[in-house]
Amino acid sequence: MTTATDFNIVISTSTDPYRNLALEQNLFQQIEPGQVYFMLWQNQDSVIIGRNQNPLQEINLSYLRLHDIQLARRMTGGGTVFHDLGNLNYSFITDRAIYDETQQFGLILSALAKWQLLADLNHRKDLLLGSRKFSGNSFRFTSRQALHHGTLLVSSNLDKLQATLNPQFENIDTSAVRSNHTAVVNLCELNPVLTVARLKQSLLDTFGEIYGAADTFVIDPEDIVELDHEYLTHASDDWIYGMEL
Repeated sequence: MTTATDFNIVISTSTDPYRNLALEQNLFQQIEPGQVYFMLWQNQDSVIIGRNQNPLQEINLSYLRLHDIQLARRMTGGGTVFHDLGNLNYSFITDRAIYDETQQFGLILSALAKWQLLADLNHRKDLLLGSRKFSGNSFRFTSRQALHHGTLLVSSNLDKLQATLNPQFENIDTSAVRSNHTAVVNLCELNPVLTVARLKQSLLDTFGEIYGAADTFVIDPEDIVELDHEYLTHASDDWIYGMEL
């Protein structure tokens, strides 16, 4: 079995969902044996649908357009999520041979425990406090690559979240995967001193405790010309709306 030997932290300074998804995809495509990337990123107001979802079934498009909320499709499955600057996203991108889901979720749970937030993982790979969800997770695997990414609701606008995820069209003849709707909670409701910045630092500290020393890269994806193709793909209507579902 391959041993992890190359640990990397990537912090994106962009809040453009298409740029961040392009960066994540590029890291996924370039992963090498023994390599682990831990990426932290935030998006401005946006809705991210799963690879196999029909946006008409999932969201209120009129509300998105009225409130200038961007719509994007990610390369993993799972349900639709709302992002804003009160939400923190994380990605574990690894060589498939060293993928360790237990360790990855353990990092998130340990970082939260430092803030007296004792969370549970359910069978759908959601993270919960009590019966309320604050983190959805999704995955993608190839023979040599693995991706596990998730959301962390710290201080998101939950009214806007609910409004965006209230679809206009319910009865559509489609093979698309529907989201499972669960009551959600912001972490700051349960620990008012917690902020996105403080949680980000706790995640970085916990990464070091679990994985060891890592190289850290602070990146603006817009500065990387090699990402332009992935960016244009993620921002295109063909990718967002053109899936045959």
